[in-house]
Amino acid sequence: AGQQPTEEFLSAYFARIGFRGEAAPDMETLKKIVFAHTTTIPFENLDVLLERSILVDEASVFAKLVRGGRGGYCYEQNRLMITVLKAIGFEARSLAGRVRWNKPKDQRAGRLHLFTVVTLDGNEYIVDVGVGNPTPTGPFKMCAEPQTTPHDQRRVIPDEEGRVGVFVHQVLWDGAWKDIYEFTLDECYMIDCEVGNFFVHKNPTSWFRGKLMCTLARPDGTRKALVDMEFTERRSDQVISTRTLTSREELLETLKREFNLDFPAGTSFAATGAPVP
Repeated sequence: AGQQPTEEFLSAYFARIGFRGEAAPDMETLKKIVFAHTTTIPFENLDVLLERSILVDEASVFAKLVRGGRGGYCYEQNRLMITVLKAIGFEARSLAGRVRWNKPKDQRAGRLHLFTVVTLDGNEYIVDVGVGNPTPTGPFKMCAEPQTTPHDQRRVIPDEEGRVGVFVHQVLWDGAWKDIYEFTLDECYMIDCEVGNFFVHKNPTSWFRGKLMCTLARPDGTRKALVDMEFTERRSDQVISTRTLTSREELLETLKREFNLDFPAGTSFAATGAPVP
């Protein structure tokens, strides 16, 4: 961990996401990489359900998400992303947030979501390739003005409770602004990532251990999500279709067809308590 990635690292990553052309620390490159990454590498927690250890050092994340053709959750996705961005020459740092997506406002989560902030031409942009179904498919400024990304609109507002130094990342979803996570500008260091990652995939109370999650944005502006046995397709403003899977075979086939995730016949993701066969 911490070593400068090689040209081979970047070449393999670019091949994985289908990125072509020159990579420079500019907005055009940033937009292309974030879009290609989020429409190629799925957000998924399958190793948690298989009770495998998850490591977030550069070599481990590269081996799984790039060489191994897998997806991952925030600590894996955004550790890979910041490594790539720094290797290209971007000024980037990691921050941590408290997830508020689909949670009551009075329910405080731990600071267990990792994302990236890029400073470019005097502005700060959120780059987050690992926050599940509402993962932004482009960078956006840390400001309250609504901004259009390829799949939806985003904004960052000051905390509505008036807490100084707390900000909220929101998405326009189903016609309303919804909180995704709150955060401060305190940098998240590698040790913070390791602690958070261990809690998320090993602690019995972690919601990652009780629910199968696999999501991916499509280049055409739609998104697909598999949550336990429910497969849903949607645009940011509406659900397009939903269906319930009925067997382990159909689950494995859906993972392969929709997310390019190939597991041996008979694989079960039920060991940690997720309601799947």
